[in-house]
Amino acid sequence: MGSRVVKYIVYFVAFFVCYAVFLYWVFPYDALKDRILSSMERQLGGGLSVSAKSLAPYWFTGVDVEGLSIEGAGAQGAAELVQIKSARARASLISLLIGRPNINFTLKMGKGEISGSASMGEDAVSLDVGLDNVDLSSFPFIAAGTGLKMSSKINGQVELQIDRQQPVRSTGGVTLRLDSLKIAGAEIKLGEMPLTIPDLDIAKGRESQIKITLAKGVATVENFKFANGDLALDVKGKIFLSNKVDNYRFNLNGAFAVTQKLGEALPFLFIVDSQKQEDGSYPIAITGRLAKPSVKIGTFTLPL
Repeated sequence: MGSRVVKYIVYFVAFFVCYAVFLYWVFPYDALKDRILSSMERQLGGGLSVSAKSLAPYWFTGVDVEGLSIEGAGAQGAAELVQIKSARARASLISLLIGRPNINFTLKMGKGEISGSASMGEDAVSLDVGLDNVDLSSFPFIAAGTGLKMSSKINGQVELQIDRQQPVRSTGGVTLRLDSLKIAGAEIKLGEMPLTIPDLDIAKGRESQIKITLAKGVATVENFKFANGDLALDVKGKIFLSNKVDNYRFNLNGAFAVTQKLGEALPFLFIVDSQKQEDGSYPIAITGRLAKPSVKIGTFTLPL
């Protein structure tokens, strides 16, 4: 009797495994790809389009996407805004069964990678993300918006607890190390004034860091430092958050200095030359709302 029960159990398990494998291979992933990309477009909004070269299954609860691209309107028509070489995400089966998805993901962008996990609870979304040699050139929207072609090697960690009802109550922190941050030479405009920017090393080395903690509606900038490059910058302070991003308020103070090469590219610095301190740096203070900030170099207020 016992052997017959075991035999039936084995048959049932074999049938279930074969059936699951059958569904796994014949599932219409092309239709799923279209549905996922359409959903991403709706979530992003703003006339953005999302495309991918291919989408394939990854285990039973995940997907593997190649050639993911996000496009939007640029100065000369449609422009690519984000380039992702490959994206892989997989949800824990148990987390799906209990209705609190826990997703592990990896994004490969150029020679860099962003990986981590996202967990969705009733009240908050938890993010734990690591950055490994992330290159800003994988985000073409930066060049599209500023005219500056930037490249980088950014490493660090992002840990956030995002309040689903009131994001301003979110907590966590961001710690980044800028092992390299460069700008390629370009012609840009600052207001109506044309500027010729040479190739610049903005920051490099372990001293160039960004550290921000988030709690009680305040983002505390513990460290925002560029070092060993053409721009030496050291700023600390607080950013007071609001339900409307335009109402974020700055209270940041620090100093900056430039090399001769960068100084020659920014001839208007002569206006604030009298504000220069004994060590060759300029004091800087950033206050006011994000929509209309006030930037002072010493006692001189920049006409923004």
